Amino acid sequence: MSDEREFRQLELDDTAYSTLYTRKFAQRKPYQPADPRQVRTRIPAMVVSVSVQPGRRVRRGEALLVVEAMKMRNEITAHHDGVVARVLVTPGQMVAKDELLLELE
Repeated sequence: MSDEREFRQLELDDTAYSTLYTRKFAQRKPYQPADPRQVRTRIPAMVVSVSVQPGRRVRRGEALLVVEAMKMRNEITAHHDGVVARVLVTPGQMVAKDELLLELE
């Protein structure tokens, strides 16, 4: 087992820091900001109901669909005003974590 440690310089607010560079850090997924037009699941769940169809205009806070996870129902609402572009799920469908449910324009 190698005892060599690799340190990298990091500059933050005009201050240089030396930090340990790990394999886990090198293999991480790069950060990508969330697309506000996409509605995704936070946890694995089952789609209970879908309240909208493509082409429908929705307002911020309006119910889009309901999912159930761990015996709890969660109403998913619109983050902003828009028009439903695509609905990718149906009631009774199981969805994985971070799966795309619908898209807004």
